[in-house]
Amino acid sequence: MLRRVLPLRRLVILDSKGDDALLLPNHMLVTRLEDCEQFPNSTARVLVYRPEGAEQNRDTLDDFLQWSYDCGGFHTYVDEVTSVATAQQLGPGFLNLLTRGRSRSRNGRRIHSPLWWATQRPAGIPVACYTESQHFYVFSLTDEDDRKRVVRFTRKEFVHNPFKRYGFRYYGVIDDAVMECNPLTLRAA
Repeated sequence: MLRRVLPLRRLVILDSKGDDALLLPNHMLVTRLEDCEQFPNSTARVLVYRPEGAEQNRDTLDDFLQWSYDCGGFHTYVDEVTSVATAQQLGPGFLNLLTRGRSRSRNGRRIHSPLWWATQRPAGIPVACYTESQHFYVFSLTDEDDRKRVVRFTRKEFVHNPFKRYGFRYYGVIDDAVMECNPLTLRAA
């Protein structure tokens, strides 16, 4: 899904787990927050921030999200919400992207900084992640508490896992619709 964003908008990825599948074509990989400053003036379409060591903490990761918000115009993807937020706390960078990133005015022009986020443990993330989201893509969840949390903000169909192995369900908040989706076919880059 992230590949479909590339023709539309530059992409900024917080990869706290070191997933090489996120190294999309024409990417710039950085491991230090200060190196992100090179991205806006580069020809790369994708920035992958993969923090190491001392930068692998919530404050620094949130500083990265604030940087993305301040730059504006990037599509931001957080690969694991629990790396930047707990059920009770989310930092200002994440909160800005989550609540104000879709569209805002800056110097008389509209700035769009959409946020996509993922988690393997939906029960452990802030309520704001659900209440501020318009689209949900839900794969198999083994933990009952995770399924209950998703049901609370979507529909009762999510109490069960998708019918097909590697399939998923989509829920659109605006039209209150659930779709059962087949597994995605992945192709090499």
